[in-house]
Amino acid sequence: QLRDYEIIEFLEVRKMEVWGTNVVATIELDWDYSEETDLEDFQIFRSAEGSAVMLYKTLPRAQLNSFLFVDEDVRPGGRYVYQLMARHRGGGFSDLSKAVIVQVP
Repeated sequence: QLRDYEIIEFLEVRKMEVWGTNVVATIELDWDYSEETDLEDFQIFRSAEGSAVMLYKTLPRAQLNSFLFVDEDVRPGGRYVYQLMARHRGGGFSDLSKAVIVQVP
């Protein structure tokens, strides 16, 4: 007979196999930003499935060719809220953007 932790481990592995081979979902975010002087990075804040909005990713300006971010850590049927903030060298920053809500089909 399987112990509880073995059952949970099996379910986690099975879930990863299903997500890895059958379902691919992404959310693509793009934006414009005109104040590029001394721009250091963009911070992306995200809420998933009703959780609090928290810092999700920091995108250094030097690594961006355009103002685009593709979130590959999403699930079909999921609901995600995104907000964005620009940070400048010397400690300046933009206001937090308006929230964008995405429902993955």
